[in-house]
Amino acid sequence: MSKYFDQFGVATEPKDRLQTILAFAEGRLGSTAWEIHHSSEERLQVFMLAMGSIEEEMPPLGAYDLSWAVGEVEKSADRALVVDVGGGKGQALKGILKVTPGLPRNRCVLEDLPEVVEANKQDADLADVQMVAMDFHNEQPIKGALVYYMRRCLHDYSDEECVGILQQISGAMAADSRLLIVETLLSDSPSALQAAMDLMMMTISGKERTRDNFAAITSKAGLEITKVSQIPGGSAVIECALV
Repeated sequence: MSKYFDQFGVATEPKDRLQTILAFAEGRLGSTAWEIHHSSEERLQVFMLAMGSIEEEMPPLGAYDLSWAVGEVEKSADRALVVDVGGGKGQALKGILKVTPGLPRNRCVLEDLPEVVEANKQDADLADVQMVAMDFHNEQPIKGALVYYMRRCLHDYSDEECVGILQQISGAMAADSRLLIVETLLSDSPSALQAAMDLMMMTISGKERTRDNFAAITSKAGLEITKVSQIPGGSAVIECALV
């Protein structure tokens, strides 16, 4: 890490997803962390297993009650109700469906990169769920959904990158849409584990954030925080609406 800062300086935190500490260490500047993890099947499987191992520590909704969305089912026959943005293998969406009876599976959308979406089509537990190939750095293809949902995505990116990602979502939201962000929520005096996670995310130009940090990036994307629902263990569901 010291060699990275010798080359790029220590005045600011790493921000460029193409010039991360990880890419520097691997001799692959110009590659994203995602591309590096996909460089071999074995490496990708280890990464996915690691992500699955922390599933219980960040449940999809915690104490946040999404049953209000079920009450919107009859108001529109074709409106997307929940869009899981960057939802990976669909673990979060499966969990949401499990704890939200009455939420129609065919009104839920799982979004991720094309290769991830293609693999998900083989998962019987995601039958009837709409699947959309997309890159959340680009335009959000599902317009006017009731709920947009992101879990463990924003901590992979710098503030500037996050504002861009959030702008793609806010640009697609309707007046009554909500965005749910599920991430670690740093306290003003973070635990040793939270501090370690923050340092780990720095290696890919990401970071963990406090409530004030989230308020800053969401406001720049035309959003305001309307509710924060804590999850035991240090994470939270952060509900946002258009300003």
